[in-house]
Amino acid sequence: MSDIIDEEVIPGDTPIEDTPIENVPTEPSVDDPVVDEPEEPTVPEDTPVESDGKTGETPFIDLIVETGKCLDDANSYASLEFARQYSIARGYEDILALSDDELKKMLIRGTDYVDHIYKYRGTKCTPQQALSFPRKDLVDDDGYTIEGIPLNLKKAVVEAAKLIRTQDTLFITKNKDGAIKRKKVDVLETEFFENKDSTLEYSTIYEVLNSLLDGLYRTDSEKLTYNVGAIWIDD
Repeated sequence: MSDIIDEEVIPGDTPIEDTPIENVPTEPSVDDPVVDEPEEPTVPEDTPVESDGKTGETPFIDLIVETGKCLDDANSYASLEFARQYSIARGYEDILALSDDELKKMLIRGTDYVDHIYKYRGTKCTPQQALSFPRKDLVDDDGYTIEGIPLNLKKAVVEAAKLIRTQDTLFITKNKDGAIKRKKVDVLETEFFENKDSTLEYSTIYEVLNSLLDGLYRTDSEKLTYNVGAIWIDD
């Protein structure tokens, strides 16, 4: 007779089979680091973009007004406020209709003209200053010493800006033989001389500028003549 030993089964105990554990989602622990999802870059809808990827904004025009401080980067004698007030008083609707940026361009070009076309009395206060004014040893026809930025110089800049509105440039070109005899601009008229050796007794063909700046620039009576309304070119 063989001995058979029955294993004692304890109530409540159930045999556990080897069952694979499924992937059960677990809640994150408070100790786990929080990782932010990267956001997609956004471009404002109202920002124009050119083909090269750069924004299509108009470059900012910086009007740097010379006030008598001998600035090395000044580009105008007249400010926007001065130009608009001067134009309001004279009914210059074409100037008043300009945007600020458009008027800045005209004032810079007007300053270029009166600054380079005239040969002024005296000398610059410093070699570093960008414009011809302020000047030292500048005495007008009445014997008064002129300091800082003369009022009439500012006026001339606005008048030059107004003239520029009607044409591409105030600089007149002609050949060395004097092919152009007369040129009329609005109501202003000038006569060109027959050859480049002729004596010129005025500074520009624009009398409105000459009269405003009278007394500031050198004249033929001072043994200095300037053909500042014409630029000689070869055929």
